[in-house]
Amino acid sequence: MNKKQIRLTEQVLHRIIKESVNKMLKENYVNEIIEKYGNPPYTAYFRYEGFWDACNDPKYLEDYILDVEKHYSSTMGECGQASICNGDEEEIFTIG
Repeated sequence: MNKKQIRLTEQVLHRIIKESVNKMLKENYVNEIIEKYGNPPYTAYFRYEGFWDACNDPKYLEDYILDVEKHYSSTMGECGQASICNGDEEEIFTIG
C-alpha cells in the first residue's frame, strides 16, 4: 500500500475542521427541527403581506428563517408580524 504525504497549512486545516463541524451542527439542527415541529412544509406569513412560498425541505429552513428576518428588517416592520408555521399551523418562529 502506497501512502502519500499531504502537507497542509494551519489555515487550510482550520478551514477543513470548521467546514466539518458546521456540517455536523447543521445536520443536528435539521433533525431537531423535524423532531420538535414535524415534517415540512413550513410556511412564512406576514400580517400585511400574506403568505410566502413554503419551505419544503428542512435543510433549507435556517436560510428560510434568515430570509424572513431580512425581509422584515428591510421593510422596517411595515410588513407586520412575521411568523413561520409548520404543517399543523403551529408557530415555530415569530418576529414583531
